[in-house]
Amino acid sequence: MATDKKALGLRLKEIREDLGETSKRKFAISIKADPSYYTKAEKGEGLSDEYLDVIIQKYGYNKQWLWFGEGIKKNGVETPNKIRTPDNLINDANAGIQFNHKIKRVYVESFTSLY
Repeated sequence: MATDKKALGLRLKEIREDLGETSKRKFAISIKADPSYYTKAEKGEGLSDEYLDVIIQKYGYNKQWLWFGEGIKKNGVETPNKIRTPDNLINDANAGIQFNHKIKRVYVESFTSLY
């Protein structure tokens, strides 16, 4: 079964965004790919097996899902997980409520230390 390169590009973008990375360049570097090559891959020009394997190994994505869009997205996880940091939690918690940033950080760090 051949991989649909346009669909693969959309899944690559989805992975990058799941991980909280807005920069294609930074994500490309994280998988040891040339940034311009990776940008073309997100646009549907394909990505070599070498880099797809890095994504699978480094970030835990399911090979079937990455290559063909089938099955679960991440190995052992039903839904995507964004990298959780206090800043991510603060941004998610904002929802239009304006609190002092330092108060939110203390709250979030206190909350996350419970887990």
